[in-house]
Amino acid sequence: MLTSEMIRFEEELHQRLSAATARLNQQLKWRENLLATLVHDMRTPLQALAGGLQLIEMAGDKLDAAKQARILEGARRGANNLNEMIQLILDSNRLDEGELVLEWQAIEPQPWLDDIVQALHPLTEAMELTLESQIHPAVPLIWGDGSLLRRVIQNLVGNAVKFTPRGGKISIIIAPSLQADRVEIRVRDTGTGMRPEVLPQIFDRYYQSNKDDHKGYGLGLYFCRLAVEAHAGVIQAASQVGSGTTISVVLPNEPKLNF
Repeated sequence: MLTSEMIRFEEELHQRLSAATARLNQQLKWRENLLATLVHDMRTPLQALAGGLQLIEMAGDKLDAAKQARILEGARRGANNLNEMIQLILDSNRLDEGELVLEWQAIEPQPWLDDIVQALHPLTEAMELTLESQIHPAVPLIWGDGSLLRRVIQNLVGNAVKFTPRGGKISIIIAPSLQADRVEIRVRDTGTGMRPEVLPQIFDRYYQSNKDDHKGYGLGLYFCRLAVEAHAGVIQAASQVGSGTTISVVLPNEPKLNF
């Protein structure tokens, strides 16, 4: 009897160790691949930044003011892109560890959304996409960290841009939720869509897109999930291949003092 129990204990211990080893290997592989992806993604804004500054340094006196302004604007965008990537990594880790302190406030939806749309227009226009916004007349106030939620929507739109062909449309819609005391923000695109079986995975830390032209690790969507959950909210996706994707964020519209 004792021998039988010892065998079961050893088998259970072996299974636990095997599972822990598999999780550790998955984390190490994800970190390795994430680092490789980030190095690749950072190369473009770094080249824009370094190349622009070098051109100004070497031939600045031969360039007219308009040309200099365009070069400096490209360098500025490169620097901003690098800063956003770094901040995304840092904040994802802080959210994951519960160390990011939210600045709770009552958010007026219309001016908040107008600011987001205005900031995103250069991106969507460059990709020849239409960006539209809509707010339901009965929408309540949103309760949360306005800056953090702004970055959530910007990340969702940025992700939609990657998978929406030129001439497509991206919509941001704010409306009362079917759930009491909640407000829903939807980001909808007319892009390539996703297979139903991948939808439960896209907000996971280790999710990797298999799109050939946009391979990468879903740190942006993972950040969105962490930020929404920190608000006692829910984020989910609905999609069909060839019919676009809608990502819904449901948030409280009253203070959640226990969060």
